[in-house]
Amino acid sequence: MKRFIIYVFLIILSAVSCRKETVMTDNTSAIRFATPDVIPTKSILIKDIKDMKSGDNELAFSVFASRYIPGANGEITNHDQFMNDVKVKSTDNGATWTYDGDYHWSPGAAHKFFAVYPYYDTVSDTYDLGLSFAINEAEHAVQMTGKHTITETVDGNSVTKKVICTGTDNNGVNLCTDILYGVRTYDVPYALGEDRGPVEFSMNHALAAVSFRLRNASEYTIEEITTTPISGFKNGSEYLLLSERGPEWKEPLFEITDHGHSFEVPEVRTKISSGAYYEPDGKTYWYTALMIPQNFGLYATSPQFQFDVTMEETAEPKTYTIDFKDYAVSEVAEYGFTYRPGYHYVYNLNVTSRIVSCDVEVVPWIEDEPIKLN
Repeated sequence: MKRFIIYVFLIILSAVSCRKETVMTDNTSAIRFATPDVIPTKSILIKDIKDMKSGDNELAFSVFASRYIPGANGEITNHDQFMNDVKVKSTDNGATWTYDGDYHWSPGAAHKFFAVYPYYDTVSDTYDLGLSFAINEAEHAVQMTGKHTITETVDGNSVTKKVICTGTDNNGVNLCTDILYGVRTYDVPYALGEDRGPVEFSMNHALAAVSFRLRNASEYTIEEITTTPISGFKNGSEYLLLSERGPEWKEPLFEITDHGHSFEVPEVRTKISSGAYYEPDGKTYWYTALMIPQNFGLYATSPQFQFDVTMEETAEPKTYTIDFKDYAVSEVAEYGFTYRPGYHYVYNLNVTSRIVSCDVEVVPWIEDEPIKLN
């Protein structure tokens, strides 16, 4: 993967209210921003997926920032959010970045910056991912909340909640869109005239990736495969905190397949020769779901993936089932299986005329190319 770290030189507002006179501004300290060509990072920005674009040939992410006066014993005073969902964009694949506004470093203040990708406000209604962001001062984090609603019964009362969703909605729109974030803190107060250089964001994944790779391990040609939507995974959450502590998906997590947000593996309508891998449209994987990190205990009800395979030499399809509890992907097998943010879980499926075997690869989500979604 072409790896790079986003360097953002952000400018802070010169106007500060009278009640926050201790946070002064320096009108000469407008800060530049840039991206070097190759620097290691855990993820890259993608511009070729329609529901991640913010415009033609444009990459964009949101920036949030706060400034404050650090005190003794970790106390913080005069906290001020001075950047809120500021769009930072590039039209030349990250060579240069621009943004609208006039922001400056503030002498005497410490600063904290957050980056969230993609920039959601410009996503069209057709591919509305239903996310909104704001700084949570108490948690020192950006809080992400959802717009999709579910209804629950709590103490006999009907309660409607807004949640973050992954999966596929009722219109077949893939909501498995990556969420990247970066955090940079400057605890030492800024000094007038100081050249701090770039604000550096190393982008990380807030989700886990779960992929299936399919190989025809039989002596026959596979004619077609039909699938059943995968149920049992939690694909909704009330909110997400993004901070230096990492992504924190807050309980409760919801399984909301009854609202249409399920993981639907595409059916296979092309023949797969004996010994061949199924690589639709040049993709390595049959299907990839970007999933809310979650844990299933050893004795918890396990999600299943069921599919029917019809082979050239057989008249009737045969049903195969992958029970996820049979493939522990935790550091400690006794804990069942756990999907962690920033990791890619690849289920290698080998289909014969009698059985399907599976082995699981768990790798840090660092790749030569972005995972191509369905």
